[in-house]
Amino acid sequence: MKRGFTLIEIVIVIAVIAILAAIVTVVYTPFQIKSAIAATETELDQARSKLELFNGLERDYPPNLAGVNYTAPNTVVMTLYTNAPQVRVFQNLTPDQNAQLFLNSCNAHMPIVDGSTTYNTSCAFAGLNIHVKGQKTSNVIFHGPTVAKSDVTLGCGPVCTDTMNNIISDFEAQGGTWPITVPSKQVVMPEPSLQSYGKATKYCLEARYVQYSDVVYHIVSGSTKYTEGVCPPDAELHYP
Repeated sequence: MKRGFTLIEIVIVIAVIAILAAIVTVVYTPFQIKSAIAATETELDQARSKLELFNGLERDYPPNLAGVNYTAPNTVVMTLYTNAPQVRVFQNLTPDQNAQLFLNSCNAHMPIVDGSTTYNTSCAFAGLNIHVKGQKTSNVIFHGPTVAKSDVTLGCGPVCTDTMNNIISDFEAQGGTWPITVPSKQVVMPEPSLQSYGKATKYCLEARYVQYSDVVYHIVSGSTKYTEGVCPPDAELHYP
């Protein structure tokens, strides 16, 4: 005669599975974070090398890592702050480059923090959408593949409204146009179309891992050492 499981046996099996799952999570998550840190540092090193090579030739640091032939993977977002004396304008961008310019402008205003609350942490391309990663109530997806200016809204009150306006303003000031056609991955930015700009002589480059918002490192010009955390305050440095 076939015998089924009793309720107690089923409960025991479920409990064992839950315990094993908890053990795997405890072990696996630190490994993932360690891998995220390594990936972030690797990208910082590659981008820094490209910046310094560009500076050796041009005696200048470009905005948006433009013209250095570097592109970040979708798992890491980069923001470059420089002391460039003027905003540099791009012209004739491809749709992918135009979207990259928006992504860079978006990340330049991350994280969004109000008091002790962090609302959003990074902007990333995600399946032909733009994902502004955040808490459950402030997590936002701009659905593509085409994103209009009216689609760019953030939902965490006045601080997010101000941030949204600043993102749009920086994007348009650099020659960004609407609508945005979202690519599947980040792309290389070209040099600005006009070259009669004052030179940038210093920078801080910040890298943030999209999945883990607390994995953030930066490096400053003249250094080869990565430092944990966001770029420190410097009145000379800005984006764009």
